Amino acid sequence: MSEIDEETLDIPLQLACQHGQLETVQWLISTFKLTVDDVYDSSALVSAIVYGRHAVVKWLISTFGPTMDANTAEIRFHGCCCGGHLETASYLAGQFGVDCLDGWA
Repeated sequence: MSEIDEETLDIPLQLACQHGQLETVQWLISTFKLTVDDVYDSSALVSAIVYGRHAVVKWLISTFGPTMDANTAEIRFHGCCCGGHLETASYLAGQFGVDCLDGWA
């Protein structure tokens, strides 16, 4: 097998997150020894949040920790609400202390 770099893994990881394929996400991360920087810099977490893939969001945060800053979490929270992904929005609010009444809603 040829060498695979982070850029090469970016697309399949994001697609797996977008489609809620938790087992595939776990396999990619464990097989290629991805770190929190690989996962968050490649926007895997953001892809899962935007598409409301709650199980993937919850697993990524529980595995790598809540490393988003409060402002980024708030932006993602509002995206979840606009997309109707209320379970994920509620989880983000709890994990990051998002202010639900900040004037965006």
